[in-house]
Amino acid sequence: MSRGKIQIPDFNMIGTPSDSNSLRGDGTWSSFGKRVTASITGTYNIDWNAGDTFVLTVTGNVTISNTNLPTGTNTKTIEVEIKGNFAVTLPTTWTALPSSQTYSATKWNHYVVSCINGTTSSENIKYANEVEAI
Repeated sequence: MSRGKIQIPDFNMIGTPSDSNSLRGDGTWSSFGKRVTASITGTYNIDWNAGDTFVLTVTGNVTISNTNLPTGTNTKTIEVEIKGNFAVTLPTTWTALPSSQTYSATKWNHYVVSCINGTTSSENIKYANEVEAI
């Protein structure tokens, strides 16, 4: 039986590992989703760099805004779970998809929000809300 050599190709890793990253086949790091949990009232900025899932309990009337939207050709989708028996005002840059349900103050609302273009004055952000049964 003949034994051959296995050659592993060289590649450059881009970025650094952490507990929330995994190595892709192309040598770049892919972030696992990160959950941000907060009780909110007044004004709350969703920081698109801080996480992929936001679990928000509304404790008073709140206006939600965006910070660190992806720009250029970068895109991102986040999930927002929100509940609270108070008025919730979404960012004016968000556009509801036709299938989106109206916010229910007594149930968890599951928003899936996609930023197609986050460049200032050219924002294209779509969302759908599904009111959960519980």
